[in-house]
Amino acid sequence: QIEYLLRHRNVNIETLLGQVKVTLNDEDMDTFVFAVGTKRAMARLQKEMQDLSEFCSDKPKSGAKFGLPDSMSILSEMGEVTDGVMDNKMVHYVTNNADKIESIHFSDQFSGPKVMQEEGQPLKLPETKKTLLFTFNVPGMGNTSPKDMDSMLPLMNMVIYSIDKVKKLRLNREGKQKADKNRARVEENFLKQTHAQRQEAAQTRREEKKRAEKERIMNEEDPERQRRLEV
Repeated sequence: QIEYLLRHRNVNIETLLGQVKVTLNDEDMDTFVFAVGTKRAMARLQKEMQDLSEFCSDKPKSGAKFGLPDSMSILSEMGEVTDGVMDNKMVHYVTNNADKIESIHFSDQFSGPKVMQEEGQPLKLPETKKTLLFTFNVPGMGNTSPKDMDSMLPLMNMVIYSIDKVKKLRLNREGKQKADKNRARVEENFLKQTHAQRQEAAQTRREEKKRAEKERIMNEEDPERQRRLEV
């Protein structure tokens, strides 16, 4: 039944042991980044994930106002998004299955973990997709029993509810303007960083060329040219 419901939501779904990744069409999600999960997972993901580090730069917040367990925290681009996602039903799903939830990550800017070149920043903006990513602590991981799988059914229902929820969630005018501003800021910062990186690389190339020319002359047998170079 759950597979049937997922198939009929016109989304691309990938499942690995303990993880469900839903890729939405562009028109099916507004512009926001949000995550909820264990405090440890939120701290780690904020450092590791490109979108969470850029759009949710504030420290993870407590979910106490929503009645979430003390062990969980929230990362959100703006308060409007948190209030929109964490309705009574979502809070019920998260609270009742807190022991099985590592993280829930909704993002229109999802590109995965930060990707760095060997030197400095990446030279192009990463490709982004509108994504819902659920990471669960599957009971009996690696040796899952039918009973363990049954205990995961509420989480799959939560995935289905989340897809429908995100498709309906739309920011108000002020929220939309803030989201657009955030995305423009991230792109501008990236362009500044890559410009500085290119300048630095060009300077390095000039210095290497100058050093190579000096070494070539020093290796020649003309004492007069070597003396002039040393002076």
